Amino acid sequence: MFYCSIISGVFRYCLVCWGGNVSHTEKKRIDSIIRKAGHVIGESQPSLDSIYDELLTSKLKFLMDDQSHPLFYFTEDNQMKSGRLRLPTLKSNRYRDSFLPRAIKCFNDNFTR
Repeated sequence: MFYCSIISGVFRYCLVCWGGNVSHTEKKRIDSIIRKAGHVIGESQPSLDSIYDELLTSKLKFLMDDQSHPLFYFTEDNQMKSGRLRLPTLKSNRYRDSFLPRAIKCFNDNFTR
């Protein structure tokens, strides 16, 4: 109960913002905390990457449905006929690791009609 309400809640709250910029070492540390919590609880918990992908996709779908969101028209204009989204031009690593390009890549990887 404590893990689901406190630890998992904090991870899920912050993960969309800083998840793309976590180093490999930090990611391993967080995954080890999640695994240890899973052993204590007695249930296996999803990895950091799977939680991150799930949150990115759900946040992107939310902003694609909300016409008042500033990124709504960006996603509308970059949607192909197949339903997949066109990635914006990525000129720097900082932008490549930000929310929108990662969310679009995750959305396209998990895309089903």
